[in-house]
Amino acid sequence: MASTILPTQKERSARPRRAESGVKKMLRIRMTRNGHRNGLACVRPDGTSLFTDIGPGLPHHDLAHYVVEHRFGLKEGFFGNIARGYTFAQLSDKEVIKRLGPESMVAEILARALQSLSSGACGREQFEELVGAEFEQWGIPRLVVPPATTDDMAEEFRSLLQRFAALADRESMTLDFDVEDEPADVANGWDAIAEEFIARRDKSRIGVVTLRRWAASLPAGASVLDLGCGSGTPLSAALMEDGFDLWGVEASPRLVAEFQKRFSRAHIACEEAESSGFFGHKFDGVIAIGLVFLLSPAAQTQLLRRIPAALKPGARFLFTAPMQVVTWPDILTGRESRSLGKDAYAAILADAGLSLSGEYTDEGGNHYYDFLLPSG
Repeated sequence: MASTILPTQKERSARPRRAESGVKKMLRIRMTRNGHRNGLACVRPDGTSLFTDIGPGLPHHDLAHYVVEHRFGLKEGFFGNIARGYTFAQLSDKEVIKRLGPESMVAEILARALQSLSSGACGREQFEELVGAEFEQWGIPRLVVPPATTDDMAEEFRSLLQRFAALADRESMTLDFDVEDEPADVANGWDAIAEEFIARRDKSRIGVVTLRRWAASLPAGASVLDLGCGSGTPLSAALMEDGFDLWGVEASPRLVAEFQKRFSRAHIACEEAESSGFFGHKFDGVIAIGLVFLLSPAAQTQLLRRIPAALKPGARFLFTAPMQVVTWPDILTGRESRSLGKDAYAAILADAGLSLSGEYTDEGGNHYYDFLLPSG
């Protein structure tokens, strides 16, 4: 997940979405209305298929799973596990369920909550509370769901239910579920466009002044962890020029190689930011410039909740993301970027023990959040 500069609103609307290399792997989901024995069929990317009866009513639970797994990028929920080779029978087996990863339970909790919201059993204001209570019961880290996201999911769910209800007997509706390629592209498309990214950042100094002003509050020679450091230019380079002890994390092997070539004495790890081994260290400052919004909502929450573990008492965390809840295609990779919005970010980090101490905007229009871990 390389650092990038958030495009302006003009760039977001004017830049065409770039097609990803190769063909996307999809799970084809087909729901058929058939009297009192409606059916659910799934065709995996490898061509294998399976079918099950889903009863006479509307497929509330299956469609709820589709909505939340698609919306939150969950690849190991119900449909993700079908794509991975599990059968319907296995996913109803309690012993199998016990062996599934936590993402499976996240999907189940969100699907049930979405059904409760749709039926009126809980209101919009209670949705996140309902999800949070179940997450706590299962020992799952809190996931902040912005109200706008809740509204979008509820509307998509209602629309899909209406589509199925409008089917004539023996008619079908088809949905495509994006399946993560194996091996997973942990760099989220950045390795493929590394050369173009390097060329663009080598010509730009956007963010340097803002970063240096923030870093002036740190002790001389302070250690700084740069999550999504890219090739190191210009942000990591500016910190090293000012005498800071820079540690970088970058998931793109090509960008890591370029970083190492330019800054041979710096610490650099090629790994996903949200699971970095550098969280075992303590730093005077952590930055994530142009990274957070590239991740799925679940991965954003996971990363932000880990930040305090990497901070010394009194240390600071600086990251960028739009203030509003918004999605847009990245201007280089074409993949979806998603801001959870200021309120959601503040809530996640407050829950993790950090307080918002400042906000800034650089010359490129990028919005910065400056969080502090209290000394006491």
